Parts: sequence; C-alpha cells; structure tokens
Amino acid sequence: MTYGYSYKTSDGVRHESTFVAKSNEAVFAALRAQGIKPMKVWEIHSPYYISKRTRLIIILALALAASIAYILVAPSAPSTKHQAPSTTSPRHQIYGDPAIWENIERDNFASVFKSSGDRILALYAIPGRAVTDSLSLSRAALLKALEDCKDKDVVIEKTDSAEAVELKRIVQGMKEELRWYVADGVGSVESYLNRLRERQDEEIRIYERTKNELENCTDNALREERNAALRAMGLRTIPRLKKDRNK
Repeated sequence: MTYGYSYKTSDGVRHESTFVAKSNEAVFAALRAQGIKPMKVWEIHSPYYISKRTRLIIILALALAASIAYILVAPSAPSTKHQAPSTTSPRHQIYGDPAIWENIERDNFASVFKSSGDRILALYAIPGRAVTDSLSLSRAALLKALEDCKDKDVVIEKTDSAEAVELKRIVQGMKEELRWYVADGVGSVESYLNRLRERQDEEIRIYERTKNELENCTDNALREERNAALRAMGLRTIPRLKKDRNK
C-alpha cells in the first residue's frame, strides 16, 4: 500500500513524499526509525479506488433513500384499484437557467402553479432545498389545499420554460405518490405533509454538515467520497475550492 506523508526539515521547510508499507502505523514507525517525524500520513489510492468507508457511506445513503421512499409510498396491503406511482422518488435537482429559476422561486411558484396545493408540494420538490413558511397559510388551510389538489393532474403548457416543465413533472410525481399513500391506507394527507417536512429537514442537515466539513478541504478523495453520498440522496454536490479548480 502506498502512503503519502509530510514533514518539516530543521530549517522549517515543509516537504511531502511517499512510502510503501502495510499500514499507516508502519509508515510512522519506519520514518521515525530514519529520524523523520511525519506531521501527517495518508493513504494514496488510484482514481478508480473506492474505500470501504466510501462504500459504507453510499450504502447508508441508499438505505436512507429507500427507507424514506418506503415510508412514503409502500402499501399496507396489495390493492388492485390503486397502483403504485411509476417512480418511488420523483424529487430531484433542477439544473437550468439560474435567472429563470430565481424568478420561479421569487413569487413562491405562483407563476407556475395556480393551485395553493401544487405550490405547497413545490416547496418540497427539490431535495435539500431550504423551506420557509412563505405561503402564509394556516395548518388547516395547508391540509385543505393539498386535499383539493390531490386528484387534479398538473397541466404542462406550451409556453412553460424548461425549468417550469421539470418542476411540474416532479410535482405531478409527488401527487401520484400522495394519492397512492392515502388511497392504500398508508397514511393521511396530514401525515404525508409531516413526512415531507421531516425528509426535507434531514436532507438540509446532511447537506449543511457536509458543506461545513468540506469548506476548507483540499483532500479531493474525501470530497469525492462525501459527494458520492450526497448524489445517492439526490442532493447537490459540494464543488471544489476555486483555488483548487484553477490548478
């Protein structure tokens, strides 16, 4: 196994080099025997290597996503009248013109959806998006709006932007999810809304925690490891530092 290590010479100059050994501890021991006091030792992988830690993170992320999907859409018993939606996870990131997307969000999706219920679902359409109580509706009004819109399909207009079309498709998928969730007795409109909020809050916590961890990270292998976990949950990835991208 190849390891990288850094150390300082007596003149205070920092150096980096590599060493082949069986373990991290073996590197420390061998270097100390040579009179070198390493400041840091790290394992060097090939660009195609996936560590056990990375695999574990990916597996846990997929398990979390599967659990959330099951909670939201898994039926309590087989039903011939109500079929499962074509996708168990309609929500995803929307990549398009930032200016168009900013305008869509600025009016709380009113330019895209006439229905308050559709706008409520749109708040939770993007994984990891910060949600505020921007619609200023009471709890009872929120639930009534969702109930009223539940069985009405979203209509895509010819004049819709690509960003609006993608958002409408996500919301339509969430409606199908909600219909099945309620019709098969998994839960109510209210419990569905609660689970949307719980899921969104957890995604935001995961994203912010990862963002803070990678804020000053220069270890690209660690960055890829964390981003792989974010992608598995449908969250945005954390870009490299500008100074690193310019290298």
